[in-house]
Amino acid sequence: KITVEGHTDDLAIKTSKSPRNWELSALRATAVVKYVVTEKGLDPSRFSAAGYAGYQPLVPDINEANRRLNRRVDIVIMKLD
Repeated sequence: KITVEGHTDDLAIKTSKSPRNWELSALRATAVVKYVVTEKGLDPSRFSAAGYAGYQPLVPDINEANRRLNRRVDIVIMKLD
């Protein structure tokens, strides 16, 4: 199983596509899943997507350099026993 996790920084966003960071983080994750499934032919049953907004930062959101690091997608591969 593979979970694709989308993240944002702590700055609020409001666009027509992403009214909040929750939606933006979920869109990031699902875009990656869509790519690997449609473009690379991977099995969609192996994937899930999750959006965490700015609630799991890698580093404190104290400056632009740190915010860039927190705007990311993590791919978590789970070991099956």
